[in-house]
Amino acid sequence: MAPRTEQSRLECETTIVWNDLDENATLWTASVAVRRDWESHGFPVQGYGGGWRSEVPKDRIAYRTLKKV
Repeated sequence: MAPRTEQSRLECETTIVWNDLDENATLWTASVAVRRDWESHGFPVQGYGGGWRSEVPKDRIAYRTLKKV
């Protein structure tokens, strides 16, 4: 299946999966904008399952503190 190029915002799911045993986190997105962002940050991106995937070292995943509104 070829990656989607036109989609609504509801169809633009992005997931990040990691566990304690693997050194890398697996990223997947259906969003063209997110794919472009990953590529601009040097992530290796490949077409996968109607979207795009990448694997990056877990230490590239950053946590941010939520600000109360």
